[in-house]
Amino acid sequence: MHRRTMGHRPVHSQFVTRLCAMVLTLITATLSYANDPDSAPQVQITLAHGLKLRGPVLLHNTDTVVIEIDGFPYGIGYQQMESRAAYRVKKEILAHDRGDDRLNGSDQFELAVLAERHGLYRHAMRSYAQAARLDPELSGASKSALKKLRASRKKPKLAENPPYTAEKPAFPQHEKRTAQTDVDEIVAGYKRVAAQVASSAQVSMRLIETEHFLIWTDFATAEHERLGVWCESMYARLSTWFGIPEPPADAPSTSVFLGKCPIFCLRSRKHFERVARVLDDYDAGGALGYTSMSSNGHVHVVVYRQGGSPAGIDGFAATLIHEGAHAFLHRYRRIQHIPNWLNEGLADYVAESILDDRCAHGETSQATAEAVVRGGYNISTIFSDVGPLDPQFYAVAHSLVRYLFDRDREAVVKLVDSIKSGTDVEAGLKEHFGLTFATLELEWRKTHGGDAVFNDDAVFNDDSAFNDDAVFER
Repeated sequence: MHRRTMGHRPVHSQFVTRLCAMVLTLITATLSYANDPDSAPQVQITLAHGLKLRGPVLLHNTDTVVIEIDGFPYGIGYQQMESRAAYRVKKEILAHDRGDDRLNGSDQFELAVLAERHGLYRHAMRSYAQAARLDPELSGASKSALKKLRASRKKPKLAENPPYTAEKPAFPQHEKRTAQTDVDEIVAGYKRVAAQVASSAQVSMRLIETEHFLIWTDFATAEHERLGVWCESMYARLSTWFGIPEPPADAPSTSVFLGKCPIFCLRSRKHFERVARVLDDYDAGGALGYTSMSSNGHVHVVVYRQGGSPAGIDGFAATLIHEGAHAFLHRYRRIQHIPNWLNEGLADYVAESILDDRCAHGETSQATAEAVVRGGYNISTIFSDVGPLDPQFYAVAHSLVRYLFDRDREAVVKLVDSIKSGTDVEAGLKEHFGLTFATLELEWRKTHGGDAVFNDDAVFNDDSAFNDDAVFER
């Protein structure tokens, strides 16, 4: 079984969005310890799914911490951390940079915004009050934020639906049309399987059916609409990028999927692990979600949410879109393996493009790229495609894909098309970008102000064995 690990940014109010923007103007954008590594603090980070990591901080900013693990930078967004761990790590780093534990007003304000996003409301109230006391210039903003937060806690309500408008999905012209009777039979089969899974896993789920997806969930009814919006937005965005035209009115199917793509959205790890065991006989420990893809074309996605805080919701949305993108790319044109660095980078990039500042991936990939370039770390092994891509390299993969998109989006589509047709990825890079792996790394490093680091012993092999019955994990 071929595996990969992964996970993503929550819905928060317009008010909190404005506060975050204010904080960004109050602090230094990025602080690096590259010139004085001995001064770097050591931190222990607990990720949302429970994995603990410890290492020296290479650099950090408002949204991201980059630490060194096993000799390579690992960028982690605060959104990807367990809530209390995020607050603790942020506080430790701010205190370290001040030289003592006496945080100033802007530090407390930054802590308050992070605590509110993670649902640590008492911590947020305390820090807003401290910010108002310590910094007269922040007094008005802090007191206003505190007032809003207290009012919201008196009348708890579901965070507002995200202002994402699903683009009009399009018909996959390259895909052989599926007769409506076949579509109906496939969808009916999925529904029978889902009913059996719910019964065996003892998880009560309701079905949300959209144009391209069958979404089974145990979420509250008020949350159902945005699940469909996130999924259809992902489908529409990829359809737009890959130039899939709109279907004729009488087309029996408008989906790249066989019928529709089944997705299971769970609100607890316990339910997530039960469904994974029953559906796939799969041990999903250490994952926030996964995509199952078979050689016969069937795909399905299983994801779960870590709490209902804004950070938890945004992280879940990013994971859902990321895993859905894997399902789309598996089915696009034909069943043909896309190299791991490109597949993971594309999945992160589409999540960032839809969720924008609600997704931590953009900031994390940028910070990680800076750390890699400043530290002269070698990334050549990312192209080897031997086994699953280590989660440590996800941010670099995202950054590489963003570089390719910025350079020529149409060429990215042509590159994926050529890979789907059986062309070697480096040959595709040469044909559509005029790049080899080495020159891609060189040009990518230049965009971050650095030079290439080459490993003469690196082996680039895109012909590694690929299990058609793959599982992509986040």
